[in-house]
Amino acid sequence: MLRLASVDYFCKYCSHSVIAFNIKLIVYIFRSDYLDAAQIICYLIPFFIFVPLTRGVSLVINLLEKNQIIILCGVSSLYNLIMDIILVRYFGVAGIAFATGSALLLLYLIYFIAINQYIKLKFPLTTLLKTIFNTIPMFLFLYIVKEFISNIFMLLLVIFVGASLYFFMAYLNKTFNQDERNIINMVIKRKVWIF
Repeated sequence: MLRLASVDYFCKYCSHSVIAFNIKLIVYIFRSDYLDAAQIICYLIPFFIFVPLTRGVSLVINLLEKNQIIILCGVSSLYNLIMDIILVRYFGVAGIAFATGSALLLLYLIYFIAINQYIKLKFPLTTLLKTIFNTIPMFLFLYIVKEFISNIFMLLLVIFVGASLYFFMAYLNKTFNQDERNIINMVIKRKVWIF
């Protein structure tokens, strides 16, 4: 079940890597007033790895009807608030980004430790590493061509080619097993998911 979060990994990595590697995306789609946001997103990217994992574990918690675990996760919210107050004074918005990201990590750790009292979950490290490996050509492509983007059409072409590189790598280095591909194809009612 946690392996299905790989789709979410792809979405996060693609969207945030495009923004982080290509400031022009912000300029073309929004305005240059938002350029400071690119740096903040760079700070948050490492922590975004844990968002889909937290979502998957929270589904298991809901199935087990262990609401006390969800209440326990209020610790991460309290930590986030305290760290926001402390870090904003010294680091500004970057401190808030770090506090929020580390609170996501703390939330995942609380979920993972608490739920392991009831059932044993395995961290999907192999899937995570395969997904990251599959994104490397996309990252390299975005990094190399970012200086050549001069308009919105070129930007859209770069995004399309980057996503195509990811899907090609995902086809060669599959992150899903056959059962998971069957589940996804059953949900979309077509046998198109071959990754």
